[in-house]
Amino acid sequence: MSDDSVLPDLGGSRAILVGVDAYQKLEALPSVRENLTRLASLFQDPSRWGLPASNCVEIRNPAASAAVYDALEEAAAEVTDTLVFYYAGHGLIDADATDDELYLALPDSRPDSAYRTGMPYSWIRREILKARKARRKVVILDCCYSGRALARMGSQTGDDAIRRLLDIDGTCVLTASARTRTALAPPDEDLTAFTGVLVEALTTGIPDGPELLDVETLYRYAWQRLLAKERPRPQKAETGLGGRIALSRNPAHRAFLVHEVARLTSERDAALARSARLKANLDDDQSELVKNLRAEITANQTELSELRKELAAKQGFADQLEDHVDRLRSEAATLRESLESARSDARDLGRQADLRIAAMARDVRAAQDARAVAEREQRTAEADRTAARSALLQVTGELDRARAGEARTEALVKQLRAEILDSKRQVRTATTPDPPKPESGSVTPPTVHVGGRFAGLAAFFSRKGRRAVAWLLLLIFVFSNVMYVLIAWKGFLKP
Repeated sequence: MSDDSVLPDLGGSRAILVGVDAYQKLEALPSVRENLTRLASLFQDPSRWGLPASNCVEIRNPAASAAVYDALEEAAAEVTDTLVFYYAGHGLIDADATDDELYLALPDSRPDSAYRTGMPYSWIRREILKARKARRKVVILDCCYSGRALARMGSQTGDDAIRRLLDIDGTCVLTASARTRTALAPPDEDLTAFTGVLVEALTTGIPDGPELLDVETLYRYAWQRLLAKERPRPQKAETGLGGRIALSRNPAHRAFLVHEVARLTSERDAALARSARLKANLDDDQSELVKNLRAEITANQTELSELRKELAAKQGFADQLEDHVDRLRSEAATLRESLESARSDARDLGRQADLRIAAMARDVRAAQDARAVAEREQRTAEADRTAARSALLQVTGELDRARAGEARTEALVKQLRAEILDSKRQVRTATTPDPPKPESGSVTPPTVHVGGRFAGLAAFFSRKGRRAVAWLLLLIFVFSNVMYVLIAWKGFLKP
């Protein structure tokens, strides 16, 4: 490769660096994060390329493909020299598809539905095609997919597939591996295998290489380095003079040192020129400056005296304020003491109130208990009153029956008395001799003897004695019942 390449114009060039290191359904690639940081730093290094930071866009873990398309669309509208697109992450393919479409994985991409969740490379190519003002275009794909313990990365496009996908004039495409091979992201290294050798070339340079590191030189260096390490080799495709696109100065080339010396010398000369101009301006303006400084000093002294007077006045006011603050502090201390006393009184009142409330609660509980006892006693008294009414009614019935029995007993007694009187009259009649009749003739008087009275009594008891004894026994029985009822009623009514 000849050394007639030139670095792209800084103002008319753009670089879009996309990296996805965190996934929801795929294995994480922490080294991709460092890929973007190192490449962006090298592209912006004035000793390498010197691309302005505003022209180097970093997109990390885009939530949607629109973020990438929008950045490419904006860059395509502004670029006039070189457009660089870089992607690092998992590369996906659709196993059921018949084409060689490559899908660049996003954080939410799924390997079983790459066509729905991935970012088709054909769409990236379409956005790059819009950069019609760009003279040169460079695409670097460091793609990956999951399924290997050492976080292998894969690309699903080889030389022929890339030519079909990127049929763009003046374009060069670098991929991490062939379409059927995988590329590595060693877990013990900071960078992925492919991007690591690119960063190595841009950082330390390529001995015996050209002054400018173009894509062809970087590809050959990466191919040799990866072959020596027995790692997957990269692939390259280009159209036109795409391989001649330079991306950096070669730090290992003698011209790099000459350029650095020239750059530093230029910066030194510019600094010396600025210093000389400042010194000349200082010499020319020194007298005027001195006058101005003296006038300014005089004005400053006048202003200083005024400020001193004002400061004295403010000092007196400050003293007054300090006295006022002291009084306020004293009043505040007094108020704090009063507040503490009030708080103490409030706490005492609160404790007293708590004690009173507790006593009132006890009184309320005692009153409730007494009320419950009174209600129980009232219910008991109501039950006793009801029982007393029932007993009174029973006793009244018994009294009525006793009175009826007494009336019958009196009637029987009267009847018994009448019978006894009647019996006495009969006995008296039987024992008394008939008066003598006038003698009309000779009549023999009745013979009276003692045995006749006893014979009448015997006749009485034989006829009515049993009945009288029966009535007497009945009278005794009724009287005893009446007395029992009266005694029981008197004892029940006793309070």
